[in-house]
Formats: sequence, C-alpha cells, structure tokens
Amino acid sequence: MPLENGKFQAVVSRNIATEIRSGKDPKQAAAIAYSKARGDDNASWHDRLDGLVSACDALVKRCDAAIQSSDLMRNDSEEDLWDAMERAEKEYHLARETGKDLSGARARYQAAIKAYEAISK
Repeated sequence: MPLENGKFQAVVSRNIATEIRSGKDPKQAAAIAYSKARGDDNASWHDRLDGLVSACDALVKRCDAAIQSSDLMRNDSEEDLWDAMERAEKEYHLARETGKDLSGARARYQAAIKAYEAISK
C-alpha cells in the first residue's frame, strides 16, 4: 500500500503503521516514514545516478577519441587519415539519423579532422 504524503505527525504515524502492517521492523518502518516526510525520493537519486553514468560514458567516448587521434597522428599515411575521417563522418551521420548519442561520434570525427589537418601541413 502506498504511503501518504505529508509532514504532519499524524501522517507519519499512519505511514509507520502501514509499514509495520506490511511486515517491516518498527525501526525500519519509522525510518521509511520519516524519509517520506522529508521528501527523500529514490527517483531523484536514480536520476542523479543516471546523469552521472551518462557523463562518465561521454567522458569515456572523448578519451577513446583522443586515443584514436593520437594513434592517427602517429600514422604517416595521408590516405589512412582520410579513410579514418570518412569512417568517422559516416558514423556521426548514422548516429544523427538514428537519434543515438552523438558525443562519441562527433569527438571521433573532430579528432580525425585534427589529425588530418596536422599531417597535411
């Protein structure tokens, strides 16, 4: 049974009773009821965690692109760099068309362009 919203002692007491009836230990029931009264929400915690995971994924993609860029810069073949840039461009456009996360594809494409420009000079 869902808990009631509210900070009044009567609401907290009813929520404690509800949790005890559902089989929880009285101390755990009190902790849950007071947490509900404070407005602690697992959804917001999960949203923050999802945001952190997304940020970490984006960072990993940027690091991969930087590694790829440094690998490309070590390569002396202008044709290989051009091919890598074309592959990265195709990947970027495919990600854009399918609605996928663009950060990794964009980073790889920009890294390939920078490597190509560096070796072309």
